[in-house]
Amino acid sequence: MKIVIDANLIIASYWNKKSNSYKVLNDILRDKYDLYYTEKIKNEIFYILDNIKAKKIFINKVKILFKKANKVTPHKKINLIRDDPDDNKYLECAHKVRAHFIISNDRHLLEVGKYNQTNIVKPSIFLKKVG
Repeated sequence: MKIVIDANLIIASYWNKKSNSYKVLNDILRDKYDLYYTEKIKNEIFYILDNIKAKKIFINKVKILFKKANKVTPHKKINLIRDDPDDNKYLECAHKVRAHFIISNDRHLLEVGKYNQTNIVKPSIFLKKVG
């Protein structure tokens, strides 16, 4: 199953090891899903982790996550999310790979709900749908 995750899922995982975000993160690390990302997504995640002074052990976990993930370069510019245009990078990535899900806690993405074939859901909903 092809998925894209947003930066706040990683940050939520850092702050709460009992969260659904953390469960999704660990499932990806166990190769349960195929994660896709772009350079912009990766850069945002490490920028935020640096800003919050995340512990090295967690940063290393995220580095492993990206080693397992599939880097893509989107060719279609999407401007659907106007309130936070930077979030469009997740739609561009999902569109490129025809992802099944974008997993997010971000209201701008969640308000879209679905983009082409990609469902945009919270981690809790994702876990319920995929069992």
